[in-house]
Amino acid sequence: MVYIKVLLTSLNTKYIHTNLAIKYLAKSIEDICDVTTIDFTINQDIDYILMEIVRGQYDFIGFSTYIWNLEEHLEIAKKLKQINSNYKILFGGPEVSYDAKILMENNDFIDYIICGEGEDAIFNLINTIDNNLDFSRLDGIVYRENGKIKGNENFQMVSDLKDVPKVYNDKEDLKNRNIAYIETSRGCPFNCEFCLSSSYNQRVRYFPIERAKKDIKFFIDKKVPLVKFIDRTFNSKKSRALELIDYIIENDNGVTGFHLELNPMLIDEDYLNIFKNCRKDLFQFEIGVQSTNKKTCKEINRVGDYETIKKVCQEIISYGNIHLHLDLIAGLPYEDYESFGHSFDDIYRINPEKVQLGFLKVLKGSLLYNKRQNYDLVYSEKPPYEVIKTKWLSYEDIIKLKNIEVIVDKFLNERLFHHSIKYIIKNYYDRPWKFFESFGLYWLEKNYFSRKHSRDN
Repeated sequence: MVYIKVLLTSLNTKYIHTNLAIKYLAKSIEDICDVTTIDFTINQDIDYILMEIVRGQYDFIGFSTYIWNLEEHLEIAKKLKQINSNYKILFGGPEVSYDAKILMENNDFIDYIICGEGEDAIFNLINTIDNNLDFSRLDGIVYRENGKIKGNENFQMVSDLKDVPKVYNDKEDLKNRNIAYIETSRGCPFNCEFCLSSSYNQRVRYFPIERAKKDIKFFIDKKVPLVKFIDRTFNSKKSRALELIDYIIENDNGVTGFHLELNPMLIDEDYLNIFKNCRKDLFQFEIGVQSTNKKTCKEINRVGDYETIKKVCQEIISYGNIHLHLDLIAGLPYEDYESFGHSFDDIYRINPEKVQLGFLKVLKGSLLYNKRQNYDLVYSEKPPYEVIKTKWLSYEDIIKLKNIEVIVDKFLNERLFHHSIKYIIKNYYDRPWKFFESFGLYWLEKNYFSRKHSRDN
């Protein structure tokens, strides 16, 4: 039997990153086709990427697509079709799942698009092609037939995650990987309107806990420096989260660290009693505060109370053994420049290791995208769809915030002149925000934003 030769690929933002999705998809179809996965990066030359793909003599090429690689994937796919019109081109991923038919209308070189989670869908697609079956029976797949775009955009979700194949095995060599990714759940219990989880049935689904433990142990045995959980809310289910945290601590190798995204409103004394006794650097926690403006949080369905968040975060920081990063998003509804400054002050006073200032991405499929006209949202038409201005923030405000972001990232997050900055803020400024604002203006006056900087210069 002659198998279809399939390549599944993606352009990652950095070499150290790997795409977990294409690993899942490859495992899903390895019994019915000859499948290969390749991780490229967005910094690699397009001609090199094309050469590597063409050299493989594939029949079918699938792209795992996100906001950071859509444009590059479209360019590569178009050139591949020009090189060989017999290539079958598939797109999938969150960036193409919500307007698949429009994307195909605008890009005639795309043959198929999977909408939603792809493990079942890609198996059905390859099986249909291989056995010359009827495409109309497929759900969540848009395709071309006799020049017409057909199919449906029903968002696909794997009903039981125990059916998702394992992607790591003992033979895999991870010695050159500084970061590995693990998924133990999908979905989110919350409904924040800027997130894609707000757009479909977001019921949280969990991989079997014994499988999660085996994956964790695999990375510990391989002594991977950092393992990142891609679960949207790791502590969405308390008993399960505590069991996995205990397992990590019990099997600690003294080397591997774990990065978790947590919701502070779900952290109680049971969590804290464990956290305060764990090894230094065993855990990194990332907490998305996004805003402390109560009206903003209510509008975007963000569940949280600043005083509770502050208390929990400061307690964790006091242990001195866990890296804590807090996130803010500029451009949310009802958050003007002054309000964002106060949100920053609130976060700064918690004293996390890093404060990450991000800018709103108006994601197709999110509730916020559907309400964008209500907020007078102006944003880039191309990925990453970043906000340009809103009803509450002018473009000039956004530029000032971007300048401040550079200062915060370079000086606060890299801990440059850390004690000096704390001393200056305490003795010469009534608010932390005012210091970083004035620092940004100083850099602007001196034209420092146009220069490259390092610790040496």
